[in-house]
Amino acid sequence: AILYTSAGVATVVPEISVTIQRDLFGSNPRVADDGKGFVFPDGSVGIAVGQNDGYPWAGLDRLWQYGDVASAENYVKNLRAHGVNVMRIMVEYAQSTSQLLENPLGSYRSSVVNFWDRFLPICERNGMTVLMTPWDTFWMNQPWSANPYNAVNGGPCETVRDFITKPEARAWQKARFKFIIDRWGASKAIFAIDLLNEFDIWWDASTEERADWIEEMAAYVESYERQKWGRRHMLTVSSAAAQPGGIIGEIIYRHPLFDFANTHQYYGGTVNNPQNIIDPAISVNGGIKYSLPQCYDGRPYTDSESGPIDNWIQDESWDNLYFRFMAWAHFASGGTGTGMRWPYRTPHYLTASMHDAQLAVSSVSKALDWLRFNPVNADSRLSINKTGMILMGCADSRQGVAWIAQDVRVAPAQNINGAQLTLTDFEDGRYIVTCWNPVTGSVQTRTQRQPYAGNLIVPLPTIPLDVAVTVRRIPDGDLNIDMVVDMSDAAAALKIAGGLSGADSAQTVIADMNGDGLIDLRDAVAIALLVK
Repeated sequence: AILYTSAGVATVVPEISVTIQRDLFGSNPRVADDGKGFVFPDGSVGIAVGQNDGYPWAGLDRLWQYGDVASAENYVKNLRAHGVNVMRIMVEYAQSTSQLLENPLGSYRSSVVNFWDRFLPICERNGMTVLMTPWDTFWMNQPWSANPYNAVNGGPCETVRDFITKPEARAWQKARFKFIIDRWGASKAIFAIDLLNEFDIWWDASTEERADWIEEMAAYVESYERQKWGRRHMLTVSSAAAQPGGIIGEIIYRHPLFDFANTHQYYGGTVNNPQNIIDPAISVNGGIKYSLPQCYDGRPYTDSESGPIDNWIQDESWDNLYFRFMAWAHFASGGTGTGMRWPYRTPHYLTASMHDAQLAVSSVSKALDWLRFNPVNADSRLSINKTGMILMGCADSRQGVAWIAQDVRVAPAQNINGAQLTLTDFEDGRYIVTCWNPVTGSVQTRTQRQPYAGNLIVPLPTIPLDVAVTVRRIPDGDLNIDMVVDMSDAAAALKIAGGLSGADSAQTVIADMNGDGLIDLRDAVAIALLVK
């Protein structure tokens, strides 16, 4: 290898070792090398369409209590059929002592262990992944008096603060991580490990003490996984603060061992206690606009827990709308996913319409190339020729998504005709522009368009309440417009160059590789050289 200094001086290095990210993960889920998408075990690249779940909840309870594999398999299959690819589940649900993974510490309850032994293979068979959270910190503190970490129950902690600070407590915590890694660490169904649920609250510890805990545990889990299995899973940690700053923000958004950022988007008065469907969506949008620039290295961001915690919604149809608007706001604003609802329903479950909304977002997301898509929030790049509309979007210079909704706070929804959306700052070229029904995820219109001075102008279909739009640049040389440059494109260019077929102006834009206004033999050769 030859290395160059900033002064242009070359140094010959006889041997250099480079670690490629994918080699750290094997077939485990990971972040795409050149984009913000997640690479799943089957090789597909996309967003995290997910929700919170639990083994005592309706969908999985029979597997936990009775070992009923068929019921859990059917549940997972239904989620997958609706686009869900990530379930966030506490490894230990701690609402009652019967649900604990360890009690006393070091004694692992067979019912919980058996659940995970059976559940992860179900996920592997069906393409589902799990964001695993080793401790249910909310219920651990409700009440702390019953928790096995409490010294009263034989644990190491005289106070709750000891859970974070005491070396003996940390030794027990590492023992749990080791147990999880030894027993389930080979599973490619583990999406990531969320080291500690809402690490910024509970425990009466200082910020510095929390940061020290994260440093020790992140280093331990990353190192031990690679030692045990020769690869690792993604790591992250969640915060209760939707928009953390200071040391907490540094850990959430920029910790060097974490692969993506996640916070819990609980916003008082809007998400937590919704009075309309617009304000929660705006809060989600604001949270993502805050979070994305905090990720200095461009890592993905997603909400991993949110919902109407202060006001469980009784009107199911209204709850469905609240859910759908939050999911679209999260995705369109630049989150790499839909956000993950905590149900706040009795019992805890998501409705059929909520699953339909997940499928709609999932379907639309597939119109984008997440292997290479590096979106930032693009609200400021959107405008529309109608008043009373909410616009949210994210984009880079070659791809983008926008969501347009009527502001029903100011007027009831009505059919809006003749709307025209303008998206700015796109590269020259030809684009596939698709308008989508955000309820069903079905195509309403699909056209080819070319930006003028970077501006794409998109006539919108009738808007009964909301509409979604994706734009994606057609790759240079892709004469077949299938978003892949292959030898059939080179052959098509060769036919045009030989006069065996004609080319319209749109094809010339796509296949004129040298910019001379013609499609000739040199262009056909250039396209062939692009084929991988």
